[in-house]
Amino acid sequence: APVAQPLAPALSQPTPPAAPPGDAQGEMFERYKEILQQQQSQQAADAAQGNPRHLNNPKCQFWLAQNRTAPTDKSQANVLEFCY
Repeated sequence: APVAQPLAPALSQPTPPAAPPGDAQGEMFERYKEILQQQQSQQAADAAQGNPRHLNNPKCQFWLAQNRTAPTDKSQANVLEFCY
């Protein structure tokens, strides 16, 4: 299948070594920052939904829906861009 071909080289690359156990604090901090960012973007999305000025904006509606179903950095950025 031609679609699978671009993925093959990425799969054949060696995987990076796992982080040493001593880096658990760093991992926890990264996770904390991730959760914090998700909460902030969720609050931003909630605030945007409550703002009638943006309810008629189709791009805002689209990215709010995208961010609700499958949040990514791109969807969060677009919610901030089109809904504020």
